[in-house]
Amino acid sequence: MKRKTLIVALAVVAIGLVALLQLQLLNVRMTRQSDDLSQAVMIAEEKINELLIGPFPKIKTATGTIEDGGRTFNWQRKVTAVRNKAVADVDAAPLRKIKVKVDWDTSHNDKPVELVTYIRNWD
Repeated sequence: MKRKTLIVALAVVAIGLVALLQLQLLNVRMTRQSDDLSQAVMIAEEKINELLIGPFPKIKTATGTIEDGGRTFNWQRKVTAVRNKAVADVDAAPLRKIKVKVDWDTSHNDKPVELVTYIRNWD
């Protein structure tokens, strides 16, 4: 009788340990995804800020790659002119749309990060 109780107790402990191990692995995976997403957002913000601190940006597309923490982040920055029909007759300052997209090598099918901002030339 004691032997059966011991075997059942060991089985319950083993099942509990397997469940805890699976939760720990999930935690590690989610932490990595969170780190990747945070890094991608920081890269996108950096690429936008590079244009905001300089002269009024020209219409163009730029791409690049950043290696960080064993990951490869690919970025694309598009600067486009914004045409607003409502102010077409008014002497409005030129407006640019800056869109930055960052993706990275992942096996989790994460969507790329996209940030958009607008800048007006007040000169």
